[in-house]
Amino acid sequence: MAPTPKNYFKQYPFVDRNCYIQTFKEAVKNIGQKEFNVLVYYGVAGIGKTSLRKELSKYLEEYCKHSDKKVIWASIDLQLDKHREKTPFLVTLKNDLQRKSKIKFPAFEIAHAIYWKKAYPEIPLRKENYLFFEGDDAFDDFYGVVEKIPYFSLVPAVGKLLKNAPDYLRACLKII
Repeated sequence: MAPTPKNYFKQYPFVDRNCYIQTFKEAVKNIGQKEFNVLVYYGVAGIGKTSLRKELSKYLEEYCKHSDKKVIWASIDLQLDKHREKTPFLVTLKNDLQRKSKIKFPAFEIAHAIYWKKAYPEIPLRKENYLFFEGDDAFDDFYGVVEKIPYFSLVPAVGKLLKNAPDYLRACLKII
């Protein structure tokens, strides 16, 4: 009898993780009562960690819709190779937090654009090939200026850039 290939794409139902989900729900309800609260779920491959992560994410989405408590959270699948690299991971984290919690990251975006220009001088900083373009107002304001920053006069250029920043961005960065 020939061995049959294993079906890696078969969907299995989510089962028997109620104690983990209950612990998580209690931790979410107690947010703010402790300074730190960390839950770690680990184990060998195939025991349902990914399914549990998806269930916990669903719970958080529903909780945030129906609760007056503000919960800032993100879920990133580290099984994907691209999320194990620092730049795609940070961009994914930023975009997820920005989308879910409406958090702006103007200082991070400027710093990353400067890093990008130094690390990849041969790749133009344009919407087609730069990861940060997600419609964020702060970065769109700085796109034209950061594009023109010379390689060696970085500090004075950033100073001028921040001095002439729009009021909403200076408030965000707490620059007067």
